[in-house]
Amino acid sequence: MSEYSDVELVCSDCNQTFVFSAEEQERYASRNFSEPKRCPECRQNRRTQHRQAPRRFGGGAAVTAAAAVAMAAVAMAAAAMAAAAAAAMAGAGAAAMAAVLLGAASKRPGR
Repeated sequence: MSEYSDVELVCSDCNQTFVFSAEEQERYASRNFSEPKRCPECRQNRRTQHRQAPRRFGGGAAVTAAAAVAMAAVAMAAAAMAAAAAAAMAGAGAAAMAAVLLGAASKRPGR
């Protein structure tokens, strides 16, 4: 005979009573788990919500970092375009504007 017997517990989320069976108690004890605070339905709801939530580290943080890098690249491109437009307006000519846009003013061969 098992040292466990069915116990009624109260769910901390919905306040409904639920049975914590002897078999579940044995399984929890073998894994060093404490007794559940939530009924099976609320546990399942919580798992579903947790799986659907954005990741704090990994997925979400990586996406945020990637977005920040992309925004910085766009800002740098916009600044280069503004500088090129300013150079063109100042009469520097199309070649100077292309060099600024490409960032190759000092890398052009023969000059």
